Amino acid sequence: MKYKIFKIIKKILESSPTEWERLWASYKTEQNANELYSIRYGLACSKDDLTIKNWLQLIKGDDIRTQDKHTAINQVSGTETGRDLVWEFIESEWQWIKVNRF
Repeated sequence: MKYKIFKIIKKILESSPTEWERLWASYKTEQNANELYSIRYGLACSKDDLTIKNWLQLIKGDDIRTQDKHTAINQVSGTETGRDLVWEFIESEWQWIKVNRF
C-alpha cells in the first residue's frame, strides 16, 4: 500500500485534485494507523490553496479521529503552501480549537 500512496502523493504534488479525492476516499476506508498517518501526510502536501483550506475544514469533521487532528494540522503546517493557511485556520477556528482541546 505504501508504494501506491507515494505514487498518489507525487500526483497530488503535481496538483491533481482527482488524486487528492482518491486518497481521501482511501483514508475513509483504511484501518491501519500507520497507513492513515501516511495518507494524512499525502493529503497535506497539495500545493493548491483551495485544496489545503478544504482539507483543514475536513480535519474538523468526524472522519479524522480526535487524537489525529493535531498531527494532521501539523502535517499541513510543515509544507510551504500550508504554513500560512494553517495560521489563518487557527485564527479563524480558535473557538473550535479551544472547545475541542485536541
